Amino acid sequence: VRGLDEQIKTTTTTETTTTTTPQAGLHPAGRVQQQQQQLRSLSTSTHSSSSSELMLSPSASLSEAVPPTMFPQHVTPISPWMREEYFRDTVRKPFEEASCFGGAMYADEDVHVDERKAIFKKEWVCVGHVSDVGRPGDVMPFELAGLPLFAANHKGTIKAFHNVCRHRGAKLVDTKLSGRAVVSCPYHKWGYALDGRLVGTPCWDEVIPAGSTDKQIPASLRKKFDHVSKSFKREDYGLFECDVRTFGNMLFARLVNKEEDQQQEVLSLDEHLGDLKLQLRNYPLDETVVARRVTLENVESNWKILAENFSEYYHLPAVHPELCTVSGVDEHVRTQGKGKYLAFATAPLTNGGTSVDPSVAPPMPGLEGTPDATAARHVLIFPNVFMSIYPNHVFRVIIEPQKAGKSRERCHLLVHPKIYDDLGPDNAETVIDNFLAFHSKVNTEDFTICEAVQRGMASTPYTGGRLSFRFEETIYRFQNLVADSLVGKGQRVPPADADFDPLNDLA
Repeated sequence: VRGLDEQIKTTTTTETTTTTTPQAGLHPAGRVQQQQQQLRSLSTSTHSSSSSELMLSPSASLSEAVPPTMFPQHVTPISPWMREEYFRDTVRKPFEEASCFGGAMYADEDVHVDERKAIFKKEWVCVGHVSDVGRPGDVMPFELAGLPLFAANHKGTIKAFHNVCRHRGAKLVDTKLSGRAVVSCPYHKWGYALDGRLVGTPCWDEVIPAGSTDKQIPASLRKKFDHVSKSFKREDYGLFECDVRTFGNMLFARLVNKEEDQQQEVLSLDEHLGDLKLQLRNYPLDETVVARRVTLENVESNWKILAENFSEYYHLPAVHPELCTVSGVDEHVRTQGKGKYLAFATAPLTNGGTSVDPSVAPPMPGLEGTPDATAARHVLIFPNVFMSIYPNHVFRVIIEPQKAGKSRERCHLLVHPKIYDDLGPDNAETVIDNFLAFHSKVNTEDFTICEAVQRGMASTPYTGGRLSFRFEETIYRFQNLVADSLVGKGQRVPPADADFDPLNDLA
């Protein structure tokens, strides 16, 4: 915490963005012509004076003749929460003096809009699982910051693209696909290889994309439409690509493009994760498979409330009494290393008669003889994915903000395939069902209390409360990560606890 306190420095910014407001309904060339006419009219109607006349020849450029203050300027103010000073008296204070966010950060739709731009368009965001596009030819649509995208497995390499045709802008993919070599637009059948290349333009030429399974336009009709477009080159019209990386069977995407990369310092996924890979080194996460899925639509809570609720265990006795029998409060320990993540563990787990007791199934391969064989790790990777990693399964939740007060949760129960050999297929399915039932009950308890918190955040007097170091330092870390992104310091990586050793954290 001391390291995080030292890294947080208060600065004051007064940025504004200035843009020229165009006249509605006119093509840019038409606006320039109209502006020139207005200036000529102004020059002829003004009383003659060598010091006041503004003469403009028909060939003069507008930039040469027009003073910068001649036309109206539109000033877009920066939102208060996009400035460092907004957080100066709350989460930017040392932990022992800090208080958490006030209600506006959870209830204001303008905050939600700015978070989309500053966090979900710039950070590494979890969008799914590698196994969703695990085979060549797999295609999976997803949304990020309100934009449609899709991931595709091109000959064993996973890529991600904006889900829009370069011809007339139609959305290309609506459902998960498999065995594809080409994605075809439903509008005019333009075809794209899974590496993003434009490979088919029906009625522009005679080439049908190799591997396309779509019904093509009949030859008799093609002849009526064939034509040549001047200066058209297919290589100029490939799909818009975005960055995608993988870790632990998770798929992370980032919308910052190459031009933006050159203008600002942007973290790689490895830099984002810090030492988390080292902390989770014993788990065969890349080998796990999604055994069960549950999607919770319209959770009436801000995404940050859901993330913060997972990250603290102060509420366990009041909200999750059954969970406390296997994951006791006194057994919780901090495991916070360097990186844009939050982490703690239950070490050891206890056999409390629940369906997730460590004795229910053998641990995953690689855990035998390590402290992880009898512990559970709880991790949130900023901004939107959290998971509880038990010795024999993983419960993972991807949060997708919808509005200021509404979120979607995509919940996944993952297991190592060895569980089917260890328990037998039928018994394994029963155990997995029981795993899911337990976590679904806990998650229902969580989002029920989170919805109550969301309703309370609408209370005008609430401007934030104080934090408990033992239980809620994770909230302090999370909210500083949010503040960093909003004020343009997303490249900052929080340090580890002073006494943290990722190779010996549960000893």
